[in-house]
Amino acid sequence: MHMKKIYSFFILLLFSISAFPQWQQIGLNNTYVRCLSTDGINMFAGTAYNGVMLSIDSGANWNSVTNGLTTMDVWAILINGSNTYAGTYGGGIFKSTNNGTNWAEANNGISENQILSMTSSNTNIFAGTYGSGVYLSTDSGANWTDVNNGLTGFFEWSIAANDSIVFVGTNIQGVFSTYDNGANWNSENYNIGSVNQNIRAIAISDSNIYIGTGGNSIYTKTFNGSYWNHLYNGLTNPNVYCLAINGTSIYAGTNGSGVFMSINNGANWTAINTGLTANYINAFAIIDTTIYAATNNGIWKRSIFDTHELDTIVIDSTGIQEFISNQISIFPNPVTNIISIETSQKSEIEISNIEGQIVKTIYDADIRATVDLVSLPNGVYIIKARSDKGIAVMKFIKQ
Repeated sequence: MHMKKIYSFFILLLFSISAFPQWQQIGLNNTYVRCLSTDGINMFAGTAYNGVMLSIDSGANWNSVTNGLTTMDVWAILINGSNTYAGTYGGGIFKSTNNGTNWAEANNGISENQILSMTSSNTNIFAGTYGSGVYLSTDSGANWTDVNNGLTGFFEWSIAANDSIVFVGTNIQGVFSTYDNGANWNSENYNIGSVNQNIRAIAISDSNIYIGTGGNSIYTKTFNGSYWNHLYNGLTNPNVYCLAINGTSIYAGTNGSGVFMSINNGANWTAINTGLTANYINAFAIIDTTIYAATNNGIWKRSIFDTHELDTIVIDSTGIQEFISNQISIFPNPVTNIISIETSQKSEIEISNIEGQIVKTIYDADIRATVDLVSLPNGVYIIKARSDKGIAVMKFIKQ
């Protein structure tokens, strides 16, 4: 049996082989799609040459919604209440009050017509521009004011908000935050070197912020923390242009190498590109149990429950160690009611759902254990088996 050595706290990913594609192209073939935005029902796609497209059936069909748009290069789309905003490269901001049927310019107070990013904090709308920093509207886009005090980078690739905190990622000056709607910006660049200053993506989960860089992978820290942790293990392309978070899973879209996924808060990454032939990933959207990717060749989708490329993980906690691929095994998978778990020695077994919530714990389990899963809803679950040799992790599907 083939065996590999791994080092402390490093993870060995053992891949399974799928006989069918996991990503499926669902529309806008041969179209460069820059951005996606959804309210759970409507999904808007901003394209490089064809303006805005709309799907109301989870991407099965797409319709052009460009009436009133004078610029067809759309970099950002934001849904806020009953209003939809399109940030364009050359025409500034457009607003629709009827789900994209009609658009009208909403540029009063904006001197920069190249809009790269948009976000909202409650009813406040923020727009990141190509050269003029950040603009704020407090009246649904009727008027805009530049809010750049303390901001030293004025090319805003990315912007994201969590309640009253707004983060912006700049072209060459790193990350900034504001706690007062842009009245003052604070540098968040402690321990990030100059090579990491090109911030192409921002994602927020609870009190953690993740940034994707153009050149040096991904970093994370807590809102109140100052030190960034570098996340790159298994991420073979350092140019990360978009990020999405769903429970304990993080998705990273790269500029040239497709999509990577982490199920342990970014510590380790695995490419999940089965069936995906478009390698330039510009944006993600998640509706229910499906993740959508905007690419250089249309829009693709994949179930968030499909983690077949991430079947088994083994973590060594004792130093250099040899592990075999059947450190943990389960049967059947998928499972309906009862699952059998076999480990190499007695372990503490923990089962959690895709959101990271622990649903069952078995202390001092024998090397062969059975677990009743009748009470659990259908979905993807993660088994962790802890022993003094380390942790083995494996996913299974209950159906």
